[in-house]
Amino acid sequence: MGIRGRRIRTSVNVSKYKEPKLLRNVDDIIKVAKEKGFYVDDKLNIESVINNISEENKRENEAGILIVRKDLPPSVSGKLFFQEDRWIMEINKIQNPKRQRFTLAHELGHFVLHKNKNTEFSDTTFFRKNEDPDSLEYNANEFAAQILMPEERVNYYIQQRDIKSIKLLADIFDVSSSAMRYRVEGLGYKVKNG
Repeated sequence: MGIRGRRIRTSVNVSKYKEPKLLRNVDDIIKVAKEKGFYVDDKLNIESVINNISEENKRENEAGILIVRKDLPPSVSGKLFFQEDRWIMEINKIQNPKRQRFTLAHELGHFVLHKNKNTEFSDTTFFRKNEDPDSLEYNANEFAAQILMPEERVNYYIQQRDIKSIKLLADIFDVSSSAMRYRVEGLGYKVKNG
């Protein structure tokens, strides 16, 4: 498995896509995470980011976030719901730690982008083929991919360090190979099968 070819930008139909806060929020979160030392060797401590956002919300008299790891059905990766004046982020503790990291980032995406649209999110399958770019799940996946695997750093490893292995890139960012493949393809790189 590897990456080949040159980078090709893909585009989203801008007239349909209506999440203008996504990039601003991702950039802000990445900036604060770097300033506070939440990235160590390009691995983001996502729980520190969530706790930091929760504390900021509490200071502004807004609802905070409580992370709870628990046994959930194997098909459920995580849930985010509002209960008793706070947001609860449930993470399936029986899943692989790398999957849990992506789920935390995905649920944070729902919190940042969608908390005013809904009070409950339950997530089962990530990286669906041909997912609608207007869907809440697509946007939460994009959010998670961008904060766990920032474009600048992924490009650095591929272009400057000449790393072509999805598995090696996944290890660098402490994500699953499927999450890394999703991100690399989303950045316009062609990925070989096999």
